[in-house]
Amino acid sequence: MDGMHRVVKAILESRTHIPAVRFAKTPAPDFVNMRINDLPYPDEIL
Repeated sequence: MDGMHRVVKAILESRTHIPAVRFAKTPAPDFVNMRINDLPYPDEIL
């Protein structure tokens, strides 16, 4: 799972540890090989 936002947040908060969980099976990705403008997210996120 993508967790870089969690890493950045921990750095900004000066934390030294990040709680995590391990999935028994890695879920399939929601989107693969898509251009950023083709993703179904609101424009203000881009």
